[in-house]
Order: sequence, then C-alpha cells, then structure tokens
Amino acid sequence: MKAEPISQVDEHQQATALDSLLSREDLWRGQQWQQQSDCLSSGYTSLDEVLAGQGWPSSGVCELLSDQVGIGELTLLLPLIAQHIPLNATADKQRNGAVALVAPPFIPFAAGLAQHNIDVERIVWVDCIDRKEQLWALEQALASGVCQLALIWLSTLSVTESRRLQLACEKGHSLCFCYLPSHLASQSHPVQLRIQLHRDYDKTVDNAATELTIVKRRGGWPIAGFELSLLPRYLAYSDWQKSPSKPGHSVSSDIIQGPWSS
Repeated sequence: MKAEPISQVDEHQQATALDSLLSREDLWRGQQWQQQSDCLSSGYTSLDEVLAGQGWPSSGVCELLSDQVGIGELTLLLPLIAQHIPLNATADKQRNGAVALVAPPFIPFAAGLAQHNIDVERIVWVDCIDRKEQLWALEQALASGVCQLALIWLSTLSVTESRRLQLACEKGHSLCFCYLPSHLASQSHPVQLRIQLHRDYDKTVDNAATELTIVKRRGGWPIAGFELSLLPRYLAYSDWQKSPSKPGHSVSSDIIQGPWSS
C-alpha cells in the first residue's frame, strides 16, 4: 500500500478536526443558524420561528426573566410540560419520567394543569424555603435523568451556580427553566436561552399579549420585543375597561392572573 504524503495526511486531519468542531452545539457562528437536533416545539408558531432549531432546546439551562407574575410566564411552558408528561399517554410514555417544580411562588393548581393535558401525577413539587436546598433538589432532579424537565423560581443565580446546573443537565440529558428577576439580564450566564417577559397593562390591547424579548439565544442574535398571546381574553385590562356591564368601574393595574390558573 502506497503511503500518502505527510502534507495530505495533515490536511485530512485538520479538515476532520474542523468538521468535528463545527458540529458542536455549543459553538456559535454569528448569524449562521446551528443545526440543532431533537428540539421541542414551544407550542407557539411565532416563537418557534425565532428559536434555534424551531423550538426549545432538548437539554441545557434556559432563563425566563420577569418582574411581574400572572403575565403568562407559566402558560408559556404548558405545551412543553404537556409534551413531557401528557395526560393521555401510552403505557410506555407513562413510565418515562416526571417534571419537577422547585419552589413555585404559588400552590400548583392541579385541575388547571390537567385541562392543558398534563398528567399531574407525574409532577414533582419541591416546596422548601432554604435556597441551598432548592438548588440541591434541582441539581439532583436534573442529573438523575428521571426529570427530563425542571422549573425553578429564584431571586438570584450566580455564574457558578448556572454552570453547575448546566453540567447537571448534560449528565441527565435534561432541560431546566429558571425564573429570575429582570435585573439579572446583564449577567453573563452560560445558558442556552434567555427570554425577558413584560406586560404593560396601561396599553390598550385586544389580544392580552405579553411582550417577549430574546436577550440571548444560542445560534442567533438577540431579538427586540415581540408580542405573544399568553393570557385569556377575559383577563385583558382593556376588556375590563370596555365592559358595558360595569359602568364607572375603575380597574387597578394590580389585577393579575395567578400563574397556576387555567
């Protein structure tokens, strides 16, 4: 067998190494979309269009930033939760893991979740006050591989903690969503996706829309605010104002939707 020239061997090795590097999902190539596999639809067409892979990542840490409650922050993830633990699943899927809710601000409303085709018997509700215990429980759930999806509500998250959660997701091939306050948007967390949610009740809107701003998305540039309908029409502030059945009734902007309402 005739040996190849050393220069050709080196070029082949370099090309192989480059192809291997470019195939990594954690490498961002500017405006060029990454080829991400196994992405999960968000359940919202307009949101899927701006997410890498046309949906949520299959694993890793994502952050939802907001200073308000009841603006659709949980509604945004209900279709995803239903994909992981559907109510009317086959026998095989019913044995396939659970979804963890760590330190939610309100008691989960089982009937409302069931109305969204979610099997509430496979929801693990972790109710603890101590922050270290919350993070420990989340890390165990993500790394175990049993909870392929976990949600946590936190007031702060350090870069070190974010990296630790990312490693737990890689170990368990799981996906984590962290609800955080908006002021953390300036921090450089090593996460897959960061979305900021805002609802302006002073605006006259007819579709009860929540404004979403993609602060960071792996595989693309940030996107300025766009509206996504996440609230039922009867909770729209403008509908209360226009209601003929309540003449002279003034509505406070403090009226909110409980995040566990259906």
